[in-house]
Amino acid sequence: MPYAPRHLTPKTREWWNRYVKENNLRESQLQLLTLAGEAWDRSAQARCILDEQGLTYMDRFGQPRARPEIDIENKAKLTFEKLIKNLARETADLPDWFKNAKLK
Repeated sequence: MPYAPRHLTPKTREWWNRYVKENNLRESQLQLLTLAGEAWDRSAQARCILDEQGLTYMDRFGQPRARPEIDIENKAKLTFEKLIKNLARETADLPDWFKNAKLK
């Protein structure tokens, strides 16, 4: 059984390993799973920054601007969702936890 890539967070590695254990995946599917894990971690990184620094910052003219991490988080969540759906199509069907998840 392959092991989750070390650059994923511990929680994401645990999820990756559980998914691999429950499904018989080909190399291309393992790559999709890894990309999904990376997208999830990127979303979490952006969320941490937003939690620390807020949703806006003041630009050089003293005007409030949305932090770029908002866009990063949203794009990473959408990427995760697309990758999981593609992976699920190849492995039969969506896992229960994903059917009930609200990512948007």
